[in-house]
Amino acid sequence: MLLDKYVLPEIDSTMSFDEKNEKISYIKNPRRNLLLIDSTRIYGKEDKESFSYLASDSSLLNSFKERNINKCILDSNFKNSIKLYRISRNSFDKYLSHNLISGYTDIYKVYKDVTGIVEFSKIGYNADRTKALVEICLYRTPKNSFGLFIWLKFENGKWIVTAEKNDWIS
Repeated sequence: MLLDKYVLPEIDSTMSFDEKNEKISYIKNPRRNLLLIDSTRIYGKEDKESFSYLASDSSLLNSFKERNINKCILDSNFKNSIKLYRISRNSFDKYLSHNLISGYTDIYKVYKDVTGIVEFSKIGYNADRTKALVEICLYRTPKNSFGLFIWLKFENGKWIVTAEKNDWIS
């Protein structure tokens, strides 16, 4: 659901650069494949202290904070119209450690049919598990990436998005 609503519209069109990176044009993206960071996003102490701007119900926010102290490994068994490749967090960080631009270029050289890199947090729940909070991050290029907090409510047997808030954007 989150991939379909937040990621696929972003990757359905893509930027095309000329050889000198001087001219940018938008084209219909022929590929819908993503690289999945294989472990959940974790947050440091300074991140958790700044979460007050999320203005959420306290049990939901506390659950989100506690669940995201440690990472967990994700599988890529998503049912959708795209193919997901996997990359470890360490490998992703290593690509970007020296230079962001060449790091992204190197990633896209290795994963030729990938149009973006996606990362999820663990899901925080309120006490009765009827509300949830999750963050989804989509990395495309150093200046075309975002992190988005999404609030969900379980209603009539399915999860519904009730609110969203940008965490960061580049």
